[in-house]
Amino acid sequence: MPKDRIQYVCGDCGHTSTKWLGNCPNCGAWHTFKEFKVERKTKSEKEHKGKVDGIEDSQPPQKLDEIDIDSQERFLS
Repeated sequence: MPKDRIQYVCGDCGHTSTKWLGNCPNCGAWHTFKEFKVERKTKSEKEHKGKVDGIEDSQPPQKLDEIDIDSQERFLS
């Protein structure tokens, strides 16, 4: 299991930082940072970051000159 990261979030404006700051660089408020633990992704989650849920390969790739454009439905704009 990967070690959790610590992230600090300004309570006034929501600015995030990896280190605690006394003064928020975004809004200028003092002592408003709160500590939050952020779970790191596992290796299997990182490997699948390029895949999109719900999209399946329904057709193999085709060359543009092989596509019959007359059979495609067109929408008026």
